[in-house]
This record gives sequence, structure tokens and C-alpha cells, in this order.
Amino acid sequence: MIEKIQSIWNASYGELFPIDERLIRRNLLECEAPVDWVQADGCLALLRRPKPLWPELDQNTCWIAAFAGDAAALAAVIDQARAQGYKKLSFGADPFHLWPGVPKEYSELIRLLEDHGFEMGGEAFDLSADLGQIALPSVDLPSGYRIAMLDEPSQLLDFLSTEFPGRWHYDTANRLKQETYGLVLLWRGDRVVGFSHIFDETSADLGGSVFWRAAMGRHWGGLGPIGIGKSERGKGLGMALLIGALRVLQSHGARQCVIDWTDLANFYGKLGFKPWRTYLRAWKAL
Repeated sequence: MIEKIQSIWNASYGELFPIDERLIRRNLLECEAPVDWVQADGCLALLRRPKPLWPELDQNTCWIAAFAGDAAALAAVIDQARAQGYKKLSFGADPFHLWPGVPKEYSELIRLLEDHGFEMGGEAFDLSADLGQIALPSVDLPSGYRIAMLDEPSQLLDFLSTEFPGRWHYDTANRLKQETYGLVLLWRGDRVVGFSHIFDETSADLGGSVFWRAAMGRHWGGLGPIGIGKSERGKGLGMALLIGALRVLQSHGARQCVIDWTDLANFYGKLGFKPWRTYLRAWKAL
């Protein structure tokens, strides 16, 4: 199955989104929400059913996790989702997602989805910059604050359960089962008040920022998610943490860096990040 998925996917999307066995295993076949193969000759149509992975995850929604096919294949996916009793079918943005939506580069895919009743929503971006060409500004943190790598996992998970329950808490807990590497934190005294994931060529896990690392060139790196606790926002600490995390990536030799699945292009653009891939939300009521 791995070879079949890889072959069909890369024939359709491999230039911009080259998939490999590691990503197929991680996000489609060997995760806590594996996909179902919808039978469609010569096509790739993978449907992901909801699992109670985090409390806010809608159990009435299922997702098209991967698709490369024709109108008949898409109709088969819709029919299967409807037959299983789901109320909504989304394209991408699923747990263990490959894409956060439909890439705008594939206009024929967007047209096919619209012809089958899918609605299109707002944009999300993967942003990119060459860290070798960025002169990161200095950061002066207020007294009592510091940026440091993860020390004790429980402190981070307690922070996330309060400030970012749901996907970010779940994804972080999953990563911590493999490694404590790559978690850059903002501390106020002995409390975690902000966090960031970074990924580079030595990471044991993959994040959304580096799923498409084969298209990023040598010395790739990635960042995200990143977040600051509610009570600490509006103080410039998010930018300070971002700069601190990018400095760590620079020190690890990363050059081409991607920040994935964000609508904050202007914020990251202050440091030279520009849109690399653009996605549209897509969903259909069943």
C-alpha cells in the first residue's frame, strides 16, 4: 500500500509536495487515526474517520486525508462518508493532516471539489525564508523572562492543557513520546508562558513545517506551532520567542525554513518570511 500511495500521490503532486514512506507511515497508516482506502480504480482516495483524540474534535466530521482522482472517485468518497452517518466532509485539516486545505496551485482540484458541492473558505499559508539571509534583531526580554529549551515535559503539557487544549496539546504530547528535542519555551520565573516547536534534520519526529522537506533543499528547518499564554500577549513576547526559536535553528545549521499552516503572513513577514504554499479551507455538508 505504501508504494501505491507514494506512486499515485507523487505523480499528481510530487513536484511541490513530494511524499515519502516516512510521512505515509506517520500521517496515514501508523497513527492513532488511520485512513480508510475508498475503492476507485487507479485513484488515491483516503478517508479519515474521527477518533476521540482531543475533547473538541468534532465526531460528526470526517476528512479527505489524501485524494488524487477523478469525479467518480470523489463521488465514491462522498457516498462513503454519507453512508457512515457523518454530517460534514472536510478536505484536509484532519488529525495527522498532510494539507491544511486545498492547495491553490491545483485549480483543477478546486474546480472538481466545487462541482461536487464543496464550499471554499479562508486562506492559510506555509511561509518560507532563508535563515542564512536573515539578520535577526536582538531581543530584550523584560526582567524575569527567559527563553530556554524544554527541561521538564510535564511543565509544558500543563501549560498547553490550560492555554492550548486540543490539537496543539495532543500533537505535543505525541512528539514527547519520541523526543524532547526541538521545544523552545518562554519562561516567566519557573513557569512556562510560551512554546514553540522547531524541526531540523536531526529531529526524530516530523512537523507540518517539514512534511515537504524534499522540496526545501539542503539544510532544511521548520517552526510551528508557536504560542503565548493569554495573560502574556500584547507585550511583544511572541516576536521575542519567534526570534529566539529561529536563532536555535540557525545555530543548528538550518537554512531554508518553513512556518506552516498560518494566516499571520504579515506578522512573520516582519522577519522576511513570504508565502511558499497557499491553501483554501474546503468542506461539504452531507
